[in-house]
Amino acid sequence: GYARAFLDAGMSPNHKFVETFSQMPLGSLLRWGPCDPNVRPTPEGVRETVELLLASGSDVNGADAHGITPLMDAASKGCDRVVMKTLIKAGARVGDKGTNGLSAFEFGAWSGHDGLEELIAAGYRIPAARAKELIEPYKDNPKAVALVRKASAPAAAVAKKPAR
Repeated sequence: GYARAFLDAGMSPNHKFVETFSQMPLGSLLRWGPCDPNVRPTPEGVRETVELLLASGSDVNGADAHGITPLMDAASKGCDRVVMKTLIKAGARVGDKGTNGLSAFEFGAWSGHDGLEELIAAGYRIPAARAKELIEPYKDNPKAVALVRKASAPAAAVAKKPAR
């Protein structure tokens, strides 16, 4: 597709598009691409392009001028678990926040989509006070409320075996 053509033509996978607040290709794909919280799975072309850009050296944490990372874009647009997990495995930081103070989880919480489960699985936690702030506006959205509650629960204690 277009990403391969641009890369083959010599465009850096970390080119900053000044027209879109210095967003890079990976962020552009995830912000303007066809991810939708009501469409599962995310289209294969999106997944393939994410993998191509990452393999080409795209900065998985490359933020735009507003501090918005590809993971935040993916969460906001409702990318599925596979896309979210791919970004996390590539080193996307689940706790980063944009200049608006929101994390990837908070960007996507409105939809309650399954991709957010990957953020929680990767260790993302939301403070109890912030969870209360989010639950009120989402009270009519059971999926969003359940995810916020899950993200605000303490991480499971890991039982350690005694050293021998």
